Amino acid sequence: MPSIVGHPYQGLWVAIATMHGKVKAIAPALCQCFAMTVTKAPGIDTDALGTFTGEFPRVGTMVDAARQKAKLAIARTGAPLGIGSEGAFGPDPFIPFLASGVEVLLLHEAASQHEIVVQRRTETNFAHVIVRPEDPSDTTLIH
Repeated sequence: MPSIVGHPYQGLWVAIATMHGKVKAIAPALCQCFAMTVTKAPGIDTDALGTFTGEFPRVGTMVDAARQKAKLAIARTGAPLGIGSEGAFGPDPFIPFLASGVEVLLLHEAASQHEIVVQRRTETNFAHVIVRPEDPSDTTLIH
């Protein structure tokens, strides 16, 4: 992926609110395309805003939850940009006996309050991974 020269977010700092390794998935594209500095916002319990499994109910929509996470990331770090994500799994809305997942990713700009929201529905098999405490954590990535 080539770098996007002259983009308004070129070289900015973005903080991501996550407890589940999203920095590893999101940072490479932002670093490569926009030369951004990407940081995991520390100390944010994103599960308290709702979990896709329902243990903690989500208040509002998936976009509302992602927005709260992005704003918390900005508040915690002072970064000009924040990213929040929210996912859900369940029956496909068009073919209910098939499983599908939805992922929402929201970038919030503190100064202007502008937002970029993307959403993607994917197939899933409800597979899972067990992460142990000794596994490497997602830490700050710097371009």
